[in-house]
Amino acid sequence: MESDRNFVRISWSIYFSLLAFGIITAWITFYELSLPVTEVMGDEGQSRIEIRWGLFHVYWGVGILVLVGLLVISYQRVKPFHVALILILTGAAYFLFFMTFTVGWVAAQGMFGFAVAVIVGALMIVSRLIYMWVGHIKRTKS
Repeated sequence: MESDRNFVRISWSIYFSLLAFGIITAWITFYELSLPVTEVMGDEGQSRIEIRWGLFHVYWGVGILVLVGLLVISYQRVKPFHVALILILTGAAYFLFFMTFTVGWVAAQGMFGFAVAVIVGALMIVSRLIYMWVGHIKRTKS
């Protein structure tokens, strides 16, 4: 049981580290976008802060809310993997945030953040499955 608590503690540490990194990068990005552009050469003036809300944003937002609701309802059933699923949903919200409040190439930062969240979440799920499988093999051999 102690190793289970350590695994969950490590998962939460990874989650909060990535959350802090996401908040810092979003703050830096929005600060840099708020500075006036003195020379427009190439793509410098293309990225800007602007609110966009369309059908994609509605579907993506409703999808996040539905998945969060399902996670809350089935929390006890998915408990070994709850941190990884929360990480992936937070990455989806990060993507929605950048797609809603930015225009231009800077929105790719939201896509990149979502991709990182999915990859790290998938690695957390796979590592937990391997850990559970090894524990199962040890219990059946004894």
